[in-house]
Amino acid sequence: MQTIFSRVLLLTLAGCSTMAAADSLPLKPGEYRIVTEMTIRGATGEPVTETRCITAGQASNPEAIFNIRPMAGFCKLGNVAIVAGKISYDADCPNTLVKVEGTVSADAYSVVRTHKPKVKGVEAASKFQGKRVGACQ
Repeated sequence: MQTIFSRVLLLTLAGCSTMAAADSLPLKPGEYRIVTEMTIRGATGEPVTETRCITAGQASNPEAIFNIRPMAGFCKLGNVAIVAGKISYDADCPNTLVKVEGTVSADAYSVVRTHKPKVKGVEAASKFQGKRVGACQ
Protein backbone atom coordinates (compact mmCIF):
# COMPACT_ATOMS: atom_id res chain seq x y z
CA MET A 1 0.00 0.00 0.00
CA GLN A 2 2.87 2.41 0.80
CA THR A 3 4.24 1.84 -2.72
CA ILE A 4 0.91 2.81 -4.28
CA PHE A 5 0.80 6.00 -2.16
CA SER A 6 4.36 6.89 -3.16
CA ARG A 7 3.78 6.32 -6.87
CA VAL A 8 0.49 8.22 -6.99
CA LEU A 9 1.99 11.06 -4.96
CA LEU A 10 4.96 11.42 -7.31
CA LEU A 11 2.88 11.14 -10.49
CA THR A 12 0.22 13.53 -9.23
CA LEU A 13 2.63 16.14 -7.93
CA ALA A 14 4.89 15.92 -10.95
CA GLY A 15 2.02 17.25 -13.04
CA CYS A 16 1.35 20.26 -10.79
CA SER A 17 3.63 23.17 -10.42
CA THR A 18 4.18 26.87 -10.11
CA MET A 19 2.99 30.09 -11.59
CA ALA A 20 3.04 33.26 -9.57
CA ALA A 21 -0.18 34.38 -7.94
CA ALA A 22 -1.12 38.01 -7.52
CA ASP A 23 -1.75 37.85 -3.78
CA SER A 24 0.89 37.24 -1.16
CA LEU A 25 0.51 34.82 1.70
CA PRO A 26 0.79 36.17 5.26
CA LEU A 27 3.36 33.48 6.21
CA LYS A 28 6.52 34.71 7.91
CA PRO A 29 9.73 33.35 6.42
CA GLY A 30 11.36 30.63 8.48
CA GLU A 31 11.72 26.93 9.17
CA TYR A 32 8.38 25.08 9.12
CA ARG A 33 7.54 21.60 10.39
CA ILE A 34 5.16 20.11 7.82
CA VAL A 35 2.98 17.05 8.31
CA THR A 36 1.65 15.52 5.08
CA GLU A 37 -1.08 12.90 4.75
CA MET A 38 -2.17 11.32 1.45
CA THR A 39 -5.58 9.79 0.94
CA ILE A 40 -6.20 7.52 -2.03
CA ARG A 41 -9.38 5.52 -2.59
CA GLY A 42 -10.49 6.31 0.95
CA ALA A 43 -7.30 4.98 2.55
CA THR A 44 -5.02 7.42 4.34
CA GLY A 45 -1.32 6.71 4.44
CA GLU A 46 0.97 7.24 7.39
CA PRO A 47 1.71 10.92 8.08
CA VAL A 48 5.11 12.12 6.87
CA THR A 49 6.82 14.90 8.85
CA GLU A 50 9.60 17.06 7.45
CA THR A 51 11.06 20.50 8.01
CA ARG A 52 11.45 23.05 5.26
CA CYS A 53 12.69 26.62 4.92
CA ILE A 54 10.08 28.98 3.50
CA THR A 55 11.56 32.18 2.08
CA ALA A 56 10.00 35.62 1.71
CA GLY A 57 10.07 35.18 -2.06
CA GLN A 58 7.85 32.11 -1.89
CA ALA A 59 5.05 34.08 -0.21
CA SER A 60 3.92 35.42 -3.60
CA ASN A 61 3.42 31.91 -5.00
CA PRO A 62 1.11 29.48 -3.16
CA GLU A 63 2.30 26.53 -5.26
CA ALA A 64 5.86 27.09 -4.00
CA ILE A 65 4.56 26.35 -0.51
CA PHE A 66 1.56 24.04 -0.92
CA ASN A 67 3.06 21.71 -3.54
CA ILE A 68 5.85 19.54 -2.15
CA ARG A 69 7.47 19.12 -5.58
CA PRO A 70 6.96 22.41 -7.43
CA MET A 71 8.41 22.58 -10.94
CA ALA A 72 8.18 25.90 -12.77
CA GLY A 73 5.89 26.31 -15.74
CA PHE A 74 3.69 23.22 -15.64
CA CYS A 75 0.45 24.48 -14.10
CA LYS A 76 -1.75 27.49 -14.65
CA LEU A 77 -3.21 28.92 -11.44
CA GLY A 78 -6.70 30.36 -11.37
CA ASN A 79 -9.34 31.59 -8.94
CA VAL A 80 -6.67 32.51 -6.39
CA ALA A 81 -8.26 33.93 -3.23
CA ILE A 82 -6.38 34.80 -0.05
CA VAL A 83 -8.86 36.50 2.27
CA ALA A 84 -9.30 36.68 6.04
CA GLY A 85 -7.01 33.77 6.81
CA LYS A 86 -8.42 31.50 4.10
CA ILE A 87 -6.84 30.43 0.83
CA SER A 88 -8.23 28.69 -2.22
CA TYR A 89 -7.11 28.27 -5.80
CA ASP A 90 -7.22 25.94 -8.77
CA ALA A 91 -4.24 24.57 -10.68
CA ASP A 92 -4.73 23.30 -14.23
CA CYS A 93 -1.83 20.94 -14.83
CA PRO A 94 -1.04 18.83 -17.93
CA ASN A 95 -2.54 15.61 -16.51
CA THR A 96 -4.36 16.75 -13.38
CA LEU A 97 -6.80 19.35 -12.10
CA VAL A 98 -6.03 20.45 -8.56
CA LYS A 99 -8.17 22.31 -6.04
CA VAL A 100 -6.45 23.77 -2.96
CA GLU A 101 -8.40 25.01 0.06
CA GLY A 102 -7.39 25.81 3.60
CA THR A 103 -6.32 28.33 6.19
CA VAL A 104 -3.15 30.35 6.56
CA SER A 105 -1.77 32.70 9.23
CA ALA A 106 1.57 34.37 9.93
CA ASP A 107 3.08 31.17 11.40
CA ALA A 108 0.92 28.21 10.35
CA TYR A 109 -1.17 26.73 7.56
CA SER A 110 -3.47 23.81 6.89
CA VAL A 111 -4.49 23.03 3.32
CA VAL A 112 -5.99 20.16 1.36
CA ARG A 113 -4.97 19.55 -2.27
CA THR A 114 -7.53 17.51 -4.19
CA HIS A 115 -6.07 15.91 -7.34
CA LYS A 116 -8.40 14.82 -10.16
CA PRO A 117 -6.86 13.17 -13.22
CA LYS A 118 -7.97 14.62 -16.56
CA VAL A 119 -8.21 11.22 -18.22
CA LYS A 120 -7.64 7.92 -16.43
CA GLY A 121 -6.19 7.65 -12.98
CA VAL A 122 -6.91 7.75 -9.31
CA GLU A 123 -8.24 10.76 -7.44
CA ALA A 124 -6.18 11.66 -4.41
CA ALA A 125 -6.05 14.24 -1.65
CA SER A 126 -3.03 15.60 0.18
CA LYS A 127 -3.37 17.36 3.52
CA PHE A 128 -0.51 19.67 4.51
CA GLN A 129 -0.20 21.17 7.99
CA GLY A 130 2.72 23.52 8.53
CA LYS A 131 3.88 25.30 11.68
CA ARG A 132 6.74 27.79 11.92
CA VAL A 133 9.38 26.48 14.35
CA GLY A 134 12.02 29.22 14.02
CA ALA A 135 14.50 30.79 11.65
CA CYS A 136 15.81 28.84 8.67
CA GLN A 137 18.89 26.75 9.47
